[in-house]
Amino acid sequence: MTTISQPLAPLYVATIAGKKVAFFRPPESPDFPWVSAEGLFAAMGNTPSEIQALIAELEQRALSGVCAFKGGTAISHPHALGMIRASNRQGRTDSTFLSLYLQESSLAMAGLTDGLSVDYQEAFVRGALEKNKAEIPAALGGRTQ
Repeated sequence: MTTISQPLAPLYVATIAGKKVAFFRPPESPDFPWVSAEGLFAAMGNTPSEIQALIAELEQRALSGVCAFKGGTAISHPHALGMIRASNRQGRTDSTFLSLYLQESSLAMAGLTDGLSVDYQEAFVRGALEKNKAEIPAALGGRTQ
C-alpha cells in the first residue's frame, strides 16, 4: 500500500449512480487513473459504516493497488473492477454500473493523457495495459472484454 501525507487533487470528478466519484493520477506511470474508494463504494450503494469497513480491510491487507492519502483512499483500476464485479455478484449493482464506471474512467484517462502527442498517448496506454495485463482480466473474472 502506498501512503501519501498530503491531499490528492482530483484529475476528474464523475457522477455515478448519483454520487460524486473522483479519479486521480496514479502513483506511478504509466497506469490507468485511480479512483476514490469512498466515492466508488458510495456509488455502489454501501452505507458509511460499510465503506469504512471495506477501506479498513483494503488498508489492512496492504495491497499494492491501494493508496491512502490525506482525506481519503484511492484504489487502482483493477481493484475497482474487482470490487464492482463483487458488488454485481452480490446483487448490489448490475452491468449498467460497470458500463458507467468504464465510461467515466475513460474520460479520466483522456484527462490524464490530454496534451500528449498521439504517439505518446498510444505508448502510455500500452504501458498501462502491460502493467495491468494480469490484474484486469482477473478482476473481470477472466473476461478480456
